[in-house]
Amino acid sequence: EALMATASEDGLVCVHDTSQSTEENALLSVLNVEAPLRNIGFFGPATNTNCGNKHIVSPGIWCLTGNETMSIWHWDAAQRMCSYGGTDIRTNLTTISNNESSGFGSIDYLVGCHWFEEQQQLALVAGSSNGNAAIFDVCNDGSFSLHGALCRGHMGCVRGFDFAEGARSIITGGEDARLCEWKVETTIGSMSPL
Repeated sequence: EALMATASEDGLVCVHDTSQSTEENALLSVLNVEAPLRNIGFFGPATNTNCGNKHIVSPGIWCLTGNETMSIWHWDAAQRMCSYGGTDIRTNLTTISNNESSGFGSIDYLVGCHWFEEQQQLALVAGSSNGNAAIFDVCNDGSFSLHGALCRGHMGCVRGFDFAEGARSIITGGEDARLCEWKVETTIGSMSPL
């Protein structure tokens, strides 16, 4: 793929076609998220786009901000598809996680997102200061559902994750200097470290 998305604390996401030799030709889209950006990524089913040599790309970009908000965008049209609210997002995720997994604690921060190609589903990973984390399915209507809770593996904040091949397990890294591997369940519930 020849696409690259950049983000900054100025709140702008810029999508570039890296196969183009000039800056004017390379810039495809600018998204104004209106908040300092911390993490972004492409998501969605792969489709053909009209840039360069007909590369296969995903139409969506998810954005997490420094003030713990989330939005999803159609990058080609520079259009926000959904905004997942200001401070309410952590309150909503806390309610969902505690309803499904008692004793989870509060959601204090957002970690990142992952696109499950097979299920055609965007997921959000969020965490609590006690070391627990949760995976939420992101719905187009602005709501979330709990996919699973990652409890009793970390003793500090989870700061990174990656899904293993085929999304059968997730590896998390935290401020406690631990790497934990978790089996991803097909049903909702707590996941135990392997």
